[in-house]
Amino acid sequence: GRAELLGENAKTFGKGKIQSVFELGEGGEGGAVIVTVAKYQTPAHRNIDAVGIEPDKICGAPVEQQQVGFAGTGIFTADIRSDPCVIEAERFFRDSEA
Repeated sequence: GRAELLGENAKTFGKGKIQSVFELGEGGEGGAVIVTVAKYQTPAHRNIDAVGIEPDKICGAPVEQQQVGFAGTGIFTADIRSDPCVIEAERFFRDSEA
C-alpha cells in the first residue's frame, strides 16, 4: 500500500534537492561549486522542490511541550513522547495490527 504522511503544517517546506559543495583550488582558495547531485520525488515521480507535499492527515500542535536539552549545547527540542504526530502514528500502527 501507499504510505500515509502525517504533518503538523499544511505543507512541507519543499527542499527537494541534495547538493554537494566542491572546493576549487588548494583548500578551497579558488572558491567552490555547488552541484545538485540528487532530488527527492514522489513515487509518481513528481518533483517536490519549492513545492512541498501536503500531509494526508494534519496533527495538531501540542498544548504544552516539555523541553529536553542536549548536554552542554544550549540546544533544546520538544519531548518526542508528547508530539501529537508521534502519538497519532503510534495509534495508527497499533490499530492496524489489531
